[in-house]
Amino acid sequence: MISTSESRHHIELNPKPYFQSKIETIAKEQNAEKITGVSVRLGALAHISPQHFCEHFIDGVKGAIAEDAKLDVTISHDIHDPNAQQIILESVDAAY
Repeated sequence: MISTSESRHHIELNPKPYFQSKIETIAKEQNAEKITGVSVRLGALAHISPQHFCEHFIDGVKGAIAEDAKLDVTISHDIHDPNAQQIILESVDAAY
């Protein structure tokens, strides 16, 4: 697993451009052949459901190194969290 917790990455509401660039950059930096899993945390005020985010994710990684990756979505219920309106990339799992 490649942890991204040290510098959490905020994702725009439409994650397609983000996933095509950031996850592929992480894979390249780690010399990964395939991304097998992606973990994200939806802030309590992120205004997107896990199902809707999953649809964006699937569309965003079509034809990319993360196309068949397992998506793990955690939902925060803390509206006072400083990242309550954000979608945070928590980690990326890779195959070498």
